[in-house]
Amino acid sequence: MLFKSRTGLELSFLTVFLLTLLPQLLFCQGNLAVAQTASSDEVATVDFAKEIQPLLARRCFACHGPDVAESGLRLDSLEGALAELDSGDFAVVAHNPDASVLLDRIASEEEGFRMPPEGKPLTESEQDALRKWISSGAEWKQHWAFEPIVQRPIPQTEGQLVDVNPVDAFIDAKLRSKGLSRTQPASPAALQRRVYFDLIGLPPSPDEVDDFLKRAEVDFNSAYEQEVDKLLSSEHYGERWARHWLDVVRFAETNSFERDGRKPNAYRYRDYVIQSLNEDKPYDQFLREQLAGDELANVTRESLVATGFYRLGLWDDEPADRELAMYEGYDDIITTVGQGILGLTMNCCRCHDHKIDPIPTADYYSMLAFFRNLTPNGYGPNVERPLVASAADREKLQRAEQEIRDRGDQLQAKLTQLEGELQAQLSTKTTAATTTYDLDNVEYRFYRDSFQSLPNFDDLKPEDIGKLDPPYFDLQPATRADEFGFVFTGTIVVPQDGQYTFVLDSDDGSRLIIEDQVIAEYDGIHGVGNPKRATVQLSKGRQAIRLEYFQATSDKGLRLFWSGPGFKRRWLTARKAQATSDLVQILNSPVAEELDAETVAEYRTTKRALEENSRRQPWDEYGLCVSEHGTSSADTFILLRGSPQGQGEKVEPRFPTILGGESPEITANPQANTTGRRLALANWITADDNRLTSRVIVNRVWQHHFGRGIVRSPNNFGQLGETPTHPELLDWLSANLMQSGWRLKPLHKLLLMSETYRQSTLAADETLDKDPNNDWFGHFNMRRMSAEEIRDTLLATTGQLNLKMFGPSIFPEISGEVLAGQSVPGSGWDKSSPEDQARRSVYIHVKRSLVVPLLSAFDFPETDSSCEARFMTTQPGQALSMLNGDFLNQQSALFAQRVQQEAGADRANQIKLAFQLAMSREAQPAEIERAIKLMDTLRSEFELSEEQALANCCLYLFNLNEFIYLD
Repeated sequence: MLFKSRTGLELSFLTVFLLTLLPQLLFCQGNLAVAQTASSDEVATVDFAKEIQPLLARRCFACHGPDVAESGLRLDSLEGALAELDSGDFAVVAHNPDASVLLDRIASEEEGFRMPPEGKPLTESEQDALRKWISSGAEWKQHWAFEPIVQRPIPQTEGQLVDVNPVDAFIDAKLRSKGLSRTQPASPAALQRRVYFDLIGLPPSPDEVDDFLKRAEVDFNSAYEQEVDKLLSSEHYGERWARHWLDVVRFAETNSFERDGRKPNAYRYRDYVIQSLNEDKPYDQFLREQLAGDELANVTRESLVATGFYRLGLWDDEPADRELAMYEGYDDIITTVGQGILGLTMNCCRCHDHKIDPIPTADYYSMLAFFRNLTPNGYGPNVERPLVASAADREKLQRAEQEIRDRGDQLQAKLTQLEGELQAQLSTKTTAATTTYDLDNVEYRFYRDSFQSLPNFDDLKPEDIGKLDPPYFDLQPATRADEFGFVFTGTIVVPQDGQYTFVLDSDDGSRLIIEDQVIAEYDGIHGVGNPKRATVQLSKGRQAIRLEYFQATSDKGLRLFWSGPGFKRRWLTARKAQATSDLVQILNSPVAEELDAETVAEYRTTKRALEENSRRQPWDEYGLCVSEHGTSSADTFILLRGSPQGQGEKVEPRFPTILGGESPEITANPQANTTGRRLALANWITADDNRLTSRVIVNRVWQHHFGRGIVRSPNNFGQLGETPTHPELLDWLSANLMQSGWRLKPLHKLLLMSETYRQSTLAADETLDKDPNNDWFGHFNMRRMSAEEIRDTLLATTGQLNLKMFGPSIFPEISGEVLAGQSVPGSGWDKSSPEDQARRSVYIHVKRSLVVPLLSAFDFPETDSSCEARFMTTQPGQALSMLNGDFLNQQSALFAQRVQQEAGADRANQIKLAFQLAMSREAQPAEIERAIKLMDTLRSEFELSEEQALANCCLYLFNLNEFIYLD
């Protein structure tokens, strides 16, 4: 079997091609096995939850589900399925398949009569399952995930004398029912390597391998348990398992869209997750802190950081439709909470009732109401907040803020005094000498209207007309906060012939025209922060200038400055402290030479001190946090077809009907300045009687230890998701998690100590024939390392790995060609020191539009939405990265240096050490011989030096299947 035994120095780049075909081969083999089983095995009964309900949902609900007209056939409930049709027939008649017209319609070959009318007909096995279901009485059960969690008794075998791990008891019971049994145990060496990567994502060192194998010879169970306990208490456990959670919550440190700007302090959320897992924080507390960490009775700095959960999604800082963008943000939160925490695809209900699950649109908007009061993503105090948690913190912050204000007042008073002295000196000069205005005869026309783009203002009637003095383009005459427009006209004084650069920034649209030529245009609805720049040739003299502007909603802003021969930035729009700005321009002109030099110097020093004081932060720690608009929320309405323009009935916060549907008691939190709605939701989600929360997280933990979940669709426990292969085990583990105080480390240990986990990846032919997909866990599933594990293992093997934890993210070196492919080339990717670049991959900056190529090649997840399970592909790009990539070749050279330093000049010793470091095992004599032969060939035929030959041999080892695949 491919990859089932170690084959020495077999290069993986050759098997890449074979593995590309392997899934298809296995798929065909699996289908053949299933078909053979279906044709030979007669099953007396049919599992409704596993076979019938998903089939009806998948093939029938589109026409006969929740959205069907009242007179039509309904197949989403027993009452609907058994109801009399308009024709007088019955689609389903319990115990009577011959009278059930449903079976006639699905078996028909007549176009227009056969059901379903579109797509492929139901297979013979699907038709047979429906027939057996009807024959056995058409039993209809509630979907398993919506039933309460019941901890069933642990299966016992006859004559059982010792307690069996509950995991093994349930797995063995299922295997026995299928006529199967577990395979042999994995070797101690393979098991140690497996559990190291599963728990900390790093390989054991040669000394750790040596120590474990010696202890295992004396008492294997004790030695193995000691390894599990050691790894669970390791600080690197949190680094490994945090990445699983970050996948679920769509963690990234940028906003996506065109600019893909950074989310300030997003790294603190990542560090919070690592620290929480290392502390074995109860999972229910872990969730409450993320959902409502600012509303808890005991708010901490880390609980505030935890609310960064809400800010991790996509954010368009320049949406075409702001209201729609707001609801997109709510949908992102509902999707992540629904799928990531509850395993429900509630986002399907945004526009219509769920097609499959019993979740109406009203439930979606009742869930949205819990989040309706959140401030939107963006920049500033609503998003980046000081981590002030306690009364002492608040007092310290208030004192610091007061000190900054007092210092600012003192500096401003001094500055005002100095300005007065300088203005007095200036008053003695001629008016011409002190004139700094670049504009003259500035007039405005004000329009009171709603605009989405720049109109032809000349076709519109202004509400007001006036003159602006001093002559700057100024929005001050506006008589309303938004939905207005301006046209400014005047002349600009060009001091000499030359190139002049204009920079225009606005919120919203603006257009600059000089002598009837459009110089810069910034149309549409957007915020400030992405100015338009234009350079033009102008002639000396007075030129006609026109500036058009409109404001839609939200903050207004208009900024225009120019630069040219002999001067730098000079403002043409009015700004705060305009008099000071004018004075600054004067002090930068030759007139300053006629003023008292000491006063000018003191003025400049004081002004700089005032500016620096205004930039001071009163608090050291800031985080990406959630906030609300206040203690009362705007109303929430059902949006017809999901459109903000189609407002339907008003709804209140309420839990999904299928899970109880209660309306919670909500108490506003004045101290947090919030409604208290999120805390009510968090308490419901983490209640012991919630039917989904514990099931979902237990399934995720199982998934990352065994390669797939008991439910193969971790984000969808609904009727279109996969049914659990071991529902009794899932419920037993879920109940046990809650009984154990929601702590995950005991769950890890329970799974890892099971014989099921400790199995070999080798399987008997009979097991593969009967269970080609390993549904019943009769053997262990081999897996490829994740992208992060591969990179971290390379660094660990070469001795370069920097185990520094926490702090701002790092930026590995990326080629210029890749960086040039960004939407804003050359920006958004810093350069870390070589020491920081060697840190673990969990600390790499996650930029949505730019993933480190090595991580991308090995299936780093898409961060736009919750990732339930990563793809595990085998494709040529991986082999190219491992063989030809700069990073791999650099690490191979460093690996060679390490083995030379530690093993000496003897080639055999070098190869032995290389295998111990890279594969966590001893090299076989044949492997040593082949490696030495390879080095000889590289020396003689390719004329490489000894160091180069060893480096290529190390690259060779990195490309073995065994290096990146775990038994």
